[in-house]
Amino acid sequence: MKKFLATLLLLGGIQLYAQDTLRVKKVYLDQDIAYLQEGGERFTGMLESKRNNDLPSLQQYYQDGVIQSEVVYYKTKEVKPMFKTVYQAEKPWAFQKIYYYHKKKNKYRITSFDAEGRQVYFEQYVNGKLTYSCEYAGPKKHGKEICYKENGEQTVIEYEYGYPVRNNCE
Repeated sequence: MKKFLATLLLLGGIQLYAQDTLRVKKVYLDQDIAYLQEGGERFTGMLESKRNNDLPSLQQYYQDGVIQSEVVYYKTKEVKPMFKTVYQAEKPWAFQKIYYYHKKKNKYRITSFDAEGRQVYFEQYVNGKLTYSCEYAGPKKHGKEICYKENGEQTVIEYEYGYPVRNNCE
């Protein structure tokens, strides 16, 4: 859990220079780069969209016009993130990691992507403890799929391009 919180703080604390929080209407996109409506300069800062109750529904973080991350919030009476997407710095809008947070339970999932935007790893945590992980080659399981039980036992199944080749379940 400590590693997760440290990662979240690091990613959430992306350095933003010179710009304040702006509403979505103040910025436009041209070829995946964000520009200010007034002046046409590349945007650095946070874009925010709010609900009627003045709570955020979406926050996007930009550095020199390139999206760095975004957070989408549940439609509740409190500020609770639904998911956070971290984008690759070299490729605007290409996923690096996606964090999905359960609405009521202390449970979250992390999906990781390679430089080409293909899924390479999936993890699931409950109460800050890893309960499931799986390696991928794009959309297919490729590598180890591990289920972690509460008593510490692991179930491991190895995959090659979507087909199980070995497991310790037998």
